[in-house]
Amino acid sequence: MSRRTSEDVRMWVLRSGIDFEEHDVHDRRALIDKMDDIAKRGSRPILHFDCHGSAESGLFLEPSGEYLSWHALADALRPININTGNNLVCIFGVCHGFFASGEMSLVQETPFAQIIAPLNEIKSGFLEDRLPRFYASLFETKNFSEAFTGHIAEKFETLHCQELLADCLARYTVKFMMGRKRKASIEELVSEAISVLGIEPTTDILRLVRRVIKNEHRMTPELIQYLAQPFLINKLPEFTADMINKRAEANRSQIT
Repeated sequence: MSRRTSEDVRMWVLRSGIDFEEHDVHDRRALIDKMDDIAKRGSRPILHFDCHGSAESGLFLEPSGEYLSWHALADALRPININTGNNLVCIFGVCHGFFASGEMSLVQETPFAQIIAPLNEIKSGFLEDRLPRFYASLFETKNFSEAFTGHIAEKFETLHCQELLADCLARYTVKFMMGRKRKASIEELVSEAISVLGIEPTTDILRLVRRVIKNEHRMTPELIQYLAQPFLINKLPEFTADMINKRAEANRSQIT
């Protein structure tokens, strides 16, 4: 951050009784080592990154001229988020910083609970003007949504891991559990079940297997919980199966 921005943010953080630390890292190794150190503390920080960024290459670190890829950054952030119990918020005053969200994958622990970052290039003047206001609002109201909408939504994007999971489950529901796609999926599962069981596919057997699979082939709390792990790091989903089914139905024509 600029010195003025840093001083303003420090003031609002300290007024809230929260520790404030600023670390200059000049190369990729120093940044990874610092995040390793943070992971070992067991604290629950908000991490703010301020440097140049590239959509393709990740964070650009001066004066070394090195890049830390979004993938490598996610790998370094993941232990911190695991230790916070999936409560880590990462804020990027970085051009294209929102590309870090592409490293959120449902097959492994999310590297952060929430990301707030620009998708495109961002001007230093906007950051110097808006970030202190954002942090002032955040630490006065304790409300990320209100602070985000009121001060930086014009240029920043935000994504919470719960919202990403809900969207993915709704897409899954549309793709495999609705209409003709549901019928085709059920028939594939019937064929697979018959093959695994090694039984003769008589009319009665097929009818029975098909009925069982139809009853189970839907979004349920148990399926949500299964699909949510390990992504949410043992946190419970903040939505129900009914909410996912309603979202899928409402967005059926848009979700492909």
